[in-house]
Amino acid sequence: MRNAAAKFLFCLSLGLVGPTAWCKTKNQIINNANLSVSITDLEDNYFVTGTGVNLIGGVSATIEQNNPDTTWNRIEIHELKLEAGAAGSGNLYPLPGVTPPIVAGKGGAPGPASLSRRARFDSTVAGGSVSGAPMAITVRAQFVLRKVNILPLPIPQEGPPQIIDLRPPLTQSVEVTVTVKAVNSLLVNSTSRIVSGPPAMDVPTIPPEYSWGTVSPQMAAAGKAGMSNHAALPGDRHTRAAILAIDKFPLATAWMNSYHGNINGVSADRADPSATFDNISWNEVANRIGQSNASASRSLQLNTVLLYSCECSLYNGLANTLFGPPINQVAFAFSEVVYTMLKPGDTTPEIPLTDANGQLLLTGKLTSHVTALTGELMAGTTAAFAAAKANEDYPPRTYSRRMPSNPAINLMGRLDITIKGDSAAPAKGVYKPEPVSTYVGYGSYLIVFK
Repeated sequence: MRNAAAKFLFCLSLGLVGPTAWCKTKNQIINNANLSVSITDLEDNYFVTGTGVNLIGGVSATIEQNNPDTTWNRIEIHELKLEAGAAGSGNLYPLPGVTPPIVAGKGGAPGPASLSRRARFDSTVAGGSVSGAPMAITVRAQFVLRKVNILPLPIPQEGPPQIIDLRPPLTQSVEVTVTVKAVNSLLVNSTSRIVSGPPAMDVPTIPPEYSWGTVSPQMAAAGKAGMSNHAALPGDRHTRAAILAIDKFPLATAWMNSYHGNINGVSADRADPSATFDNISWNEVANRIGQSNASASRSLQLNTVLLYSCECSLYNGLANTLFGPPINQVAFAFSEVVYTMLKPGDTTPEIPLTDANGQLLLTGKLTSHVTALTGELMAGTTAAFAAAKANEDYPPRTYSRRMPSNPAINLMGRLDITIKGDSAAPAKGVYKPEPVSTYVGYGSYLIVFK
């Protein structure tokens, strides 16, 4: 495009932009043929995150009627493709809608002939990054320029009119590339303090290896390893001031908390190791994070939140507080006091914590649930499926009651992790909320909408 105003008007003419939309175009004029391709809703050095980054690819062709050059009188749009990843990688994906060719000029549209298609990709294929991993998106169109005469078939013959080339056709490709910065980063907060474990209530002493202060760092390590398409921010035990600082929550697009929690928020360490922990309210968390998955500034949304803490899902406004209207965003949380001990594969509603001799029967750890949940997410499943599978394979437990027939034995009830937000959200692979008939998928990370 010759100037910014012309670029905007071109995108506007295709119905691709509103007053604030980004639109990058590449324009080529050959004699009296005006060829353009565009990418809308993304721009160079745009920060993107998550598995649902949207764009629109557009193409337009016009015979310039006021141009004294009459070299061409027909332009055919034969191909519109998307290239994702490194420029020149060859990862080309055809955008549906150019067969048969779209025609401008003789035998076609008197004005611009145009086509636009929506696409979506998973930014995590660029790898985990805090500062932004470069990711190139290219839209490429192929035009055939022709000077033709069109002869109608004599009546009563039927069929398309005969097109005669008056000079050799010219095939021309035009492409536009946007290079974005893919940010996918994980903030973890855990504790080594025994004091932050579940309250004693009417239960026996928890063996040291199952104390919350022992298992919390293990869960944090499992979360970091499991969310393998995210770069972990430094550290996993933070004070309240540190976790709310500019280099923590504002840089995170995923968050795991294995510290204490409740309906009002989560906890963090104090600088004084002998002091009790501090609380962080949900609103304080919300005030430190962005609300966009594509932004000109480094202010990006949380996409995945893993709350391996007590009672966090009791807060009814959890999803809206963390995400705004949750689209492709999800939090996993518990509704009661969750314990570190479980029995893998045992989905019985209530099971004894020990036998009659006091021998511990629940020898599995909640860490296994973290590994199972993140493993399913990294396999590309939805949040709903990942939670259901982890709950089935490693059912979490909470204290239920004393066994009526033997009060010395405590019964532990099931406590499935629950979902707050968009149950269709994936942490890997493209977000697919629409009906299957509306998109065409390519590879493992790109969707083109019909």
